[in-house]
Amino acid sequence: MRLIVDEIEGSIASCEREDGSFEKISLAALPAGVKAGSVLQREGNTYRIDADQQRARTQEGRSRLSGLLKEKK
Repeated sequence: MRLIVDEIEGSIASCEREDGSFEKISLAALPAGVKAGSVLQREGNTYRIDADQQRARTQEGRSRLSGLLKEKK
């Protein structure tokens, strides 16, 4: 299951599931370097950062922003 870290407060990460619902996960259970916007892949009881999906989401966001800025001109 893929999750996206929405925000981190203290030692808890609020993560959005693929179905749009949210769950809170202890930072101790997550890999080092996780931050808001990180894409995680849950495999059993472990999590890993999905760098490929994270890059794809970043690129998609940049493309959308670029398109919006071009429309304003």
